[in-house]
Amino acid sequence: MGMLKRNPDKTLSPEMGYWKYLLFEYFGAYDDGSLEMRLKALQVGWMIFSREGKAAYEFVEFHKNKRRVLGDVLKYLYVIVGLGGLVLLLYVFSAPFFFALLAFVPPIIIHLLAYKPRLKQNLRHVTHILENSQRFTQLINLPIDDENGLRAFIESLRAGNKDAGERKNDTEAHEAFSDDLISDFQLQLREISKRENQFNQMPMREVIDFFNVMCCPACIQEVPQMSEDDFLLFLKSAFLLHPMQKKIVLRSKKPVITRLIFHQFMLASYDKHHDKKDIPKYATLLCDHFEGFEYPPYELHV
Repeated sequence: MGMLKRNPDKTLSPEMGYWKYLLFEYFGAYDDGSLEMRLKALQVGWMIFSREGKAAYEFVEFHKNKRRVLGDVLKYLYVIVGLGGLVLLLYVFSAPFFFALLAFVPPIIIHLLAYKPRLKQNLRHVTHILENSQRFTQLINLPIDDENGLRAFIESLRAGNKDAGERKNDTEAHEAFSDDLISDFQLQLREISKRENQFNQMPMREVIDFFNVMCCPACIQEVPQMSEDDFLLFLKSAFLLHPMQKKIVLRSKKPVITRLIFHQFMLASYDKHHDKKDIPKYATLLCDHFEGFEYPPYELHV
C-alpha cells in the first residue's frame, strides 16, 4: 500500500479516467494521506463511477473488494516470505531452527509498514462510511469543493465514532440513568434492541442502527423517510415476525436510494457472518414491507 504517492491529490479529479482511478485505488495512492484527501478521493471516485453509469452499490462493492484483495495479497506475501525464508535457512544454509525462525521477521516488518497508524485509521473511517447508509449519503452529497463542509463532516464522523464506542462500553449505565430523558419511541426501540432477531443473526441493536437513516429528520433531503410508528412497525414485522396489516408508504420516492440501503444491509449481514448472501430473501424484506416495490421482477443486484 501507499504506492503511487507522488502528489496523488494533483491527479485527483472528476475528469480522470475510470481505469486510472481503479488503478490508483488498488495501489493505495489515497489510503496513507490525510483523512481529508482520503474522503475527497471517495467523493471523486463516486463521481467517476456515476459518470460511467455505475450504481452506488457497485461503488461500495468495489471498495470492499479492493480491501479484501489487498488483504489477501498481504497474507500470501507473509506466507511466501516467511515460509520461503524458513525453508531457505533450514535446508539451504543448514541454520539452527531457532535462528531460522528469524525468517518471520520480514513479514512482521512488512505488516507494520503496510498498516501504519494513519493508514489503519483511514481504512477504519472508510469502512464505517461504506457500511453506514446515512454517512455514505451525506458524503457523496457534499459539493466536491466544499472544504468547510468536508471538515464539518469529518468532525461529525470522529465524534460519532467516539460516541458509538462510549455507548457500546457503557450501555447499562446509560439505560439506568436516562429513562426519564427519552421518548416513548426510544423506549420501544430499546425494548426491540433486546429481542432476538428472527430474520437473520444480526443483533437487533445493529439492525436499528443500520435502518435509523430511514427515520431521521436530518436525512430527509437525501433518504426516503418513514414515521416513527412505521419504523417500529417495520422492525417488529420484518425482524420479530409480528403481523403487518398493510405496507409502509415512504415519504419521498427515491427507489434507487431505498434499494441501495437494503442491498447494503444484505452485504453487511453477509460480511459480518450474520447470514448467507440470499438475494430473494433480502429483496422480499424490502418488497413485503414497503409500497411501490415488487418481487419478482425486482431484484437486489449481486
